[in-house]
Amino acid sequence: MSLILNRCIYGCCGLKSPEDCYEFGEMPREVAKLIALICLNTNNKTRALQALHRKLRKQLSYSEIKQAVDIFLKTHRPLEQYFFRETWAQLHYWDSTIAFNVMRAFQEENIPIIGVHDSFVVPEKEEDRLFMVMTKSYIELAQFEPVISKE
Repeated sequence: MSLILNRCIYGCCGLKSPEDCYEFGEMPREVAKLIALICLNTNNKTRALQALHRKLRKQLSYSEIKQAVDIFLKTHRPLEQYFFRETWAQLHYWDSTIAFNVMRAFQEENIPIIGVHDSFVVPEKEEDRLFMVMTKSYIELAQFEPVISKE
């Protein structure tokens, strides 16, 4: 599943998410993901900027980081109530609930499955079933279809 956390918030708010929640400005994808993660996991903007500066100081100046955060916040304005609120606990609960439901469905059918972060490994012949179970679990929680990639 890709983009699960930001997409879950959009879905739970009854909003359509952008195709790629990490595409904003000219930011490299890994930097954009870090900005999203930190803005969702800190309790204020100052702490978020400090954390980002510690992680990115070799790549970006403090003012460039601040500008990137402002672009991120503007891009995802419909979700502003979730930023700088330590939303991580609820988001990780959603993520783990989906993963648990997927793994339980396979376990009930005695089909081998391995969870790896936000991905699953199943026998090749079970890929379509995995897609179906992941989609169902995600829709039950977020009220919209996920973006699922085979990697």
